Amino acid sequence: MNIFRAYMLTHRHSFPDVSKTLLTLVVFIAVSGLVYGQAGPVTGDYSTGQLVQYTNQIFGFDDLLVNGSVYRPEKPNALGNPFFECPYAEESGIFIKGQHFANIKLLYDIAGDQLLLLQPLNKEVSRYVLLRPELVDSFEIGNCTFVNPSNFDNVPNVPGYYEKIAGKEVLFLKKHKKSFIKIYDTENKGKYSNQQSINYILDQRGLTNVTLFRWFLSYHGPYKKEIRTYLKEKKIKYRKASPDEIRKLMKFCYELNVPNS
Repeated sequence: MNIFRAYMLTHRHSFPDVSKTLLTLVVFIAVSGLVYGQAGPVTGDYSTGQLVQYTNQIFGFDDLLVNGSVYRPEKPNALGNPFFECPYAEESGIFIKGQHFANIKLLYDIAGDQLLLLQPLNKEVSRYVLLRPELVDSFEIGNCTFVNPSNFDNVPNVPGYYEKIAGKEVLFLKKHKKSFIKIYDTENKGKYSNQQSINYILDQRGLTNVTLFRWFLSYHGPYKKEIRTYLKEKKIKYRKASPDEIRKLMKFCYELNVPNS
């Protein structure tokens, strides 16, 4: 059974309740502070009971989903943005402790490795909430699926989110990253780098960097010749391989290791 499916089946019935106190704190911060990326502040005096009621009626989110604190961008004046692909929240889905939430909007800060939920306060105002990584199993943004290996069973602790490209027992992952670059000029705003990616293979031993083709060959040990022949016949260049080509390559490598499958 593959690592990701094994985790889901193991934990699908163990859904711990998230504290109402934590949820209330999130709401209190959200309704009393400045709203990031939207119009003006939301103000008002709320008791604890009123805040809980406000959460249930206005937010409309499951307690398990609302599990973090308000997101504040680290470099709000920098040129560019720290996000994966698109700087705007997209229609998404997420698994939290085995429970699936659909039709929500997520944004992934790859500079800080932080996953954000766009949470409406009312019809006009929304706020980004930072989701706690220890509760996130996996999520989707556009056509991309991301996993959190630190929550998998039987693998070493691997923090952060990785895009899953291919694999069953062994996963081919991409780690996306942006860095903040200081610019020493009169404005001194700085900027974010272009998006960069590193290829990994994840198995029960942990992560192995396979960004370079020779590292990929080294991982597969005795099958170097067969892999070279396969790529030559399919006219695939490893560094430029599409996700579909990587999936076919990983399937080929899997069948080499398990010839009777």
